Amino acid sequence: PLADAHHHYWTGYFTSRPALKRQVRFSSNLLNTARQLEVIAGITSKELDTPTVRPSPSVGIGWTDSLEGTIGVATHHDGMSGTERQDVADDYEQRISESQVEVEAGIAKSLQKLLGGSGDEIFSHCG
Repeated sequence: PLADAHHHYWTGYFTSRPALKRQVRFSSNLLNTARQLEVIAGITSKELDTPTVRPSPSVGIGWTDSLEGTIGVATHHDGMSGTERQDVADDYEQRISESQVEVEAGIAKSLQKLLGGSGDEIFSHCG
């Protein structure tokens, strides 16, 4: 455990599975941006043709829904407290990563549409 003073230890939430918690935090920010672009640009999941390999429990029909469902599962009390088994944490991380691919494709297509691109532009996420 971490300590910030003599006999003052941090345990549990603040020290367990920091990489997963970072991934969830960054993915949540990406999801919020993607939801706005999904609505403004009007791009549908059928236009993307980039389905998530292992989708989360279905939430809706949009291209942000797989990431939304995956983040929902990862923020379950076991996921955020860090009490899940390692194979479960690995599964959360894998599903978030796979769902981000679909969302990044949706963001790129939305930006292309909103900026009046010809289709030759390549927009990518550098996070």
